[in-house]
Amino acid sequence: MEIIAKRIEKLLQTKTILWCLIFLGAFIKLLLIPRCPDMRDFDHFINPWIEFIKNNGYFKALEHNFYNYTPMYIYFLTIIAKSGFNSLFSVKILSIFFEYVTAYFIGKFLVEKTGKKHLMTAAFAIFPLLPTVLINSSYSAQCDSIYTCFVIGSLFFLFRKKQFLSFLFLGIAFSFKLQTVFVFPFYFLLLLKNQVKWYYFLLIPLTYFFSILPAWILGRPLSELLTIYLNQANNYKLLTMNLPNLYVWLSNDYYELIKNIGLVVTVIVSLVGAFLLRKKRLNLESMVKLVFLCAVLFPFILPGMHERYLFVGETLAVVYFLLFFKKIYIPIGIFTISFISYLLCSRFHDYIPTHLLSIFYLFIISCLIKDFLHDIRTD
Repeated sequence: MEIIAKRIEKLLQTKTILWCLIFLGAFIKLLLIPRCPDMRDFDHFINPWIEFIKNNGYFKALEHNFYNYTPMYIYFLTIIAKSGFNSLFSVKILSIFFEYVTAYFIGKFLVEKTGKKHLMTAAFAIFPLLPTVLINSSYSAQCDSIYTCFVIGSLFFLFRKKQFLSFLFLGIAFSFKLQTVFVFPFYFLLLLKNQVKWYYFLLIPLTYFFSILPAWILGRPLSELLTIYLNQANNYKLLTMNLPNLYVWLSNDYYELIKNIGLVVTVIVSLVGAFLLRKKRLNLESMVKLVFLCAVLFPFILPGMHERYLFVGETLAVVYFLLFFKKIYIPIGIFTISFISYLLCSRFHDYIPTHLLSIFYLFIISCLIKDFLHDIRTD
C-alpha cells in the first residue's frame, strides 16, 4: 500500500497528468449536462418549482408553499426562471460552479498548510472528476455541491482562525441543507476546548433567519419557514433511503421507535465524544481526521439518510487523500460506498448486497477512528 501511495503521490506532482484530468472532468461534464434521464428530483420537484415561479410572478411566487427546500435554493431557481435560460442546463451549471469553488477551497487549504503548490491543481483535477460528484451535479441536477462548498469554506476560514467568516459560512451552509449538522459536533468540541467563542454560534440561526426573511416579507408565513427542516424529516417514513448504514439491518416496521432511538444515540455519541476529547491536544492533521470522521460517522448512525448524504464526507475524503497518501484505502473506501449507494437508486438495486456494504462502511469508519486515535496518542 505504501508503494502504491508513493506512486500516486509522484503522479500527482506531474502537471501534464493533472491538467489532463482537469480537462477530462470538464469534458465529461459537458457531455452530461444535456442528458435528461428519468431524474426523480428534477422532474418531480425542481422543474415544476421553476414552472410555478414563472407562472406566479417570479419572486412574488415565494409567498406560496410550493417547495419543501429552504428559500435559499429557491432564490437561485427564481433567478434561473427569470433569466429564461434552459432550466436543466442552468440548474446543473449552478451546481458545477460550486464544485469548482469547493475545489478552490480544498486546494487553497492544502497549499497553505503544506506549501505544496501542485495540490491546488490536484484538487481541481480530483474533486470535480469523482464519479459521485459527476452524477450529483452534471447528471442528476442535484445541489449538494452548494451547501458542501460553504461547509468546506467554513473549515477553511476556521483553520485560518477567522471565526466570524467560518461561522457565517457554516450558517449559510445550514440555510441550504440540514445535512450541515454532520460537522456540528466538531465545532462543539472546539467550543469545549475554548478554541472558538460561544457567541459565534449565534451566527448560524441568525444567518438562517436572514435567509428566510425575503420569503417572509413576500408573504409566506414565518411558522412555515421556521419548520421547513422539521417537515422535511417527516416526508419519508424510511430508516434509510439507499445509504447502506446501520439501518439496513433493522426493520422499517418499527420506524418511529428506531428513529427516536437513533436520534438519541447520535446525540449521546456527539456529547460523550466531545467531552472525552476536550482535553486532548489536536494538531492540524488530527483535526482534519476528526471532521472527516464526523462527516462519515453520523450518516452511518443517523436514521433517514439518503444516498447523497456522504457528499461532505467524500469532499473531506479528498482532503484526507491529498494529505495522507499512506492511508489511501480510507478515502477510496468512502468513494466506493458513496458510488454504490447511488447505484442503489438504479435498476441494479436488487443485485447489490447492502448488508455486506454496511459492514464495509463500518470497517472504513473503524480504520479512520484507529488512525485518529493513533494521532492523539502519539502527539
